[in-house]
Amino acid sequence: MEPVYYSNKEFIEILQDIDDMIEEAEKSPFQQSKDLTKSILKHFDLVHREPLSRMMKMIENDYPDLRSKLETDYTIKTMFRLYDLIEGDIIKSPAAVPNNFIPVEDVGYFPTIINPKKS
Repeated sequence: MEPVYYSNKEFIEILQDIDDMIEEAEKSPFQQSKDLTKSILKHFDLVHREPLSRMMKMIENDYPDLRSKLETDYTIKTMFRLYDLIEGDIIKSPAAVPNNFIPVEDVGYFPTIINPKKS
């Protein structure tokens, strides 16, 4: 499997696309659709936040110099910031700052939305 690499510019565009899609989903007139979208995003965050936090702890404990090397890569540093593993602004360009990422205080395990029974 070949790795996929994006330029920093493309990476910023991807983040902006995600922000745009979230903003569009929030405009939905269907509350259940909005709730489901939010639930998916929270679960997606949890699936990534936990292993990334564990990896960062291992890096800090076993390879302290590796962290500073990883932080020189723009996309890795952005991911660390998105998941609150390091402090700092997510993106420097004000036009590309995602507004709809889930704040860490809103993340936590919660029950999945139950779909109404189909008739």
